Amino acid sequence: VLIARGTMDTQVNKNLFHGARVTDLRQTLEVMHSCLETASGQKPKLFAAGYSMGGIILANYCGHYSQDPLLRGAIHFSGVHDAVFNMNFKYSEKTWQAYLAYNLKWSIVSAAPVEEARKRGVDMERIMSGKVASIV
Repeated sequence: VLIARGTMDTQVNKNLFHGARVTDLRQTLEVMHSCLETASGQKPKLFAAGYSMGGIILANYCGHYSQDPLLRGAIHFSGVHDAVFNMNFKYSEKTWQAYLAYNLKWSIVSAAPVEEARKRGVDMERIMSGKVASIV
């Protein structure tokens, strides 16, 4: 089961994405448990895997529901738990952080702030290039 949190242009009126929310994952696991137990007559053995943000959400879920996780096991890949450490990790800053930040910068920065920054002397061509990893 894949829980995708993107909306793909679907109008969403409630329960918008929030990385710290784990109630949707919990509800999904409860429905799966009920269906699988009804179908098989046995308590299901579910395992979960999360990648990147999914890994962070899965780790958060396991922390919130550690006493009754509805999971037999969980593994996460590439979930960042110490963003400050990663900001100072020079190898990743020069390699993948710049790559990830490039599209993010172009998708969230609009013309008005760019022009204001230029007026204040900020080299926006450098900031928006693939050479600068930070978006803050």
